[in-house]
Order: sequence, then structure tokens, then C-alpha cells
Amino acid sequence: MTKAEYTKYLTKAMHWCSHTERCKTDLKQKLRQWKAPAYLYDSIADELQNENFIDENRYANAYVSDKFRFNKWGKTKIYHALKQKQIPEKYISQALQTIDDEDYIATARTLMEEKNRQIDDEYQKRKQKVFRFMATRGFETGIIFDLWDNMEV
Repeated sequence: MTKAEYTKYLTKAMHWCSHTERCKTDLKQKLRQWKAPAYLYDSIADELQNENFIDENRYANAYVSDKFRFNKWGKTKIYHALKQKQIPEKYISQALQTIDDEDYIATARTLMEEKNRQIDDEYQKRKQKVFRFMATRGFETGIIFDLWDNMEV
């Protein structure tokens, strides 16, 4: 590895990571995209972590907040997306606990009610479509059933 090559990709990665929260998986994917030599990935990731450009706990918290607030994803979908990015389990669990339970239920209720109004089918088909929609959004089955039972259909 040449020092110039390492410095070039490190500087580029620092600039890229300074704009928003990133994780190691995103960084390695970006380095691949930049055609950086594979043997540089780990050392650049370690350096960025040591310099606090990357923090997987901070990333998990930001990811959970954004996906819940803006995309209206449920905990299951967020959990699997973070697992796919190889975020440690402890960070995922801590981040998911930051979602307020009342906000979570209110968001799920609103989504369910909106979807229910959009579907013009008989009861059973409408129920199936709403349940499928909520499940693909990542809401837990128990919550979906509870909300459906308490909703005026």
C-alpha cells in the first residue's frame, strides 16, 4: 500500500462521512464504488472510527429516528435493515428503545386508517390488504391485530 493511495481514499472518505452519519458497511460499499483497493477498506474504516467520523451506535440512533419519523417504518423493518448493514445487536436494541411507544402506536394507527380508507373491497379482502401493508411496513403482528380490533371498520 502506498501512503499516497491510502491518504487519497482516507481524505475522500472523511469528506464523505462528514456530511451525514455512516456505518462501516456503507463506507466499504462506497470505497468499492470508488475502486479503492480492497486491502485498504479495514484500515480506512478503523481510522475513521478512531477519529469519530464513524460511530455505529450514533448511526443506529440516527437511522432509527429517520426511518420511523420520515418513512413511517415499524421496528421489525428497521431492525432487519440495520442487521443487513451489520450493526451490532446491542446498538440496534438501544436505538429501537428510543422510539416513543405512544408515537409508535399513533403512527401505526394513522397508517392503518389511511390504508383502510383507500381500499374499496369487501371486509375480508380489505383486512388482508391492510394487514399485508402494515407487515411490509415492519409493524409487529400483535400491534396490527390490536389496532384492527379497535378500529371502526
